[in-house]
Amino acid sequence: MRTFFRISPHPAARGIGTRFALSKCMNTRFTNFAVLTAILLFTLHATPAVADDVETLIQTLGSPYQAKRDAAREELLNHGAAAVEALIRSLDSDNYFIRKNSAELIERSAEKAHAETLGKKLSEYINKEPEVAVPLMNALARLRGKQAVPSLRAAVAGGGAEVCAGAIELLGELGDGESAKDIIALLRDGHSEVRYASARALTRLGAKDAGNEIFKALKDEKVPAAQIAFVEALGELSYAPADEFIITIIRDETSPLFLPAVRALSKIGSGKARDALVDLLMKADDFEMLDLAGSAVALVSESAIPILNEKLKGASIDDRARILRGFSHMGPEAIPHIIRFMENEPYAFLQDRAAKALREMAKRLYDESIKWGPRYDDPPAEKCEDIKRWKNWWAEKEKQ
Repeated sequence: MRTFFRISPHPAARGIGTRFALSKCMNTRFTNFAVLTAILLFTLHATPAVADDVETLIQTLGSPYQAKRDAAREELLNHGAAAVEALIRSLDSDNYFIRKNSAELIERSAEKAHAETLGKKLSEYINKEPEVAVPLMNALARLRGKQAVPSLRAAVAGGGAEVCAGAIELLGELGDGESAKDIIALLRDGHSEVRYASARALTRLGAKDAGNEIFKALKDEKVPAAQIAFVEALGELSYAPADEFIITIIRDETSPLFLPAVRALSKIGSGKARDALVDLLMKADDFEMLDLAGSAVALVSESAIPILNEKLKGASIDDRARILRGFSHMGPEAIPHIIRFMENEPYAFLQDRAAKALREMAKRLYDESIKWGPRYDDPPAEKCEDIKRWKNWWAEKEKQ
């Protein structure tokens, strides 16, 4: 009983009769009276119209107090799609907070039946308020998928910087390859957020022919966030002509572009990129850099292994430790080379590190082998022998 009356906002639930009924509930003489009172109050509580409640909550979205706005948002989210029609109407409100919060709630609660209306509202707000237009674009893309592309293209062409950037990102997520040409032109836009979004969208679209334009834009870019997006795009698109320029970036470890540049070189995988990553590994002087360079070299392991083996000849103990770190990040193709390293290594500590690398690699490969399907089902028959072999090999190494 106490729980019921705590959640009920009806004024009658706070009256004298309620307190009297509650106080007498424990007394069997008043049980029937208490039950009848509870039924009456429940009936009174159930009668207020949902529409009135929604409208009241929407008006609370315009409160100058953040706590009240947040509470109203949570209540409207609980109403779900039932509140969306009223929220769409509230986009015409004179109160900025009501418009902004309504748009954000529509983004989360709208259903396919609202898509056409949202498309019309979006056309009204493209040039008005990005705080309203961007959530409407997100809702439209979620509900209509590629059918939302015309509206998004219109937002790119006619919206402000924030709206344009949001629309570009959505076109990339929807895989609209036909927009790639227009997006390439925006790599030189006057707003950094548009340039940033363009690079990310072209990456998602896998626009290989955009590599040259992204490279040119990178050379002129001054904003770090956009520079990072350009470098990452060149890596994802494997644009080899940019390798020399990116190599100059990794010479400065303090640069905000250093980490994206290392990752980009590992994905480009050209001969120059590989040599630069191997040099970075051989110059690493702390564990963090060793792991970073080792992971990058592992991505080009096929061509890096011969170079690392060559560098082992006459290498100092520190250089041998670096080379072992590079091997340990690789896959099964490095196992013979680690075994050879362990057999030829005179220093006991590095022998132990090589043995540990082999054990960890065997365990990793065994674990990957048994993860067959989302429920870890039994692997196909042809995999059973391979799994057994790795399991036995690992067990023997553990005994040693």
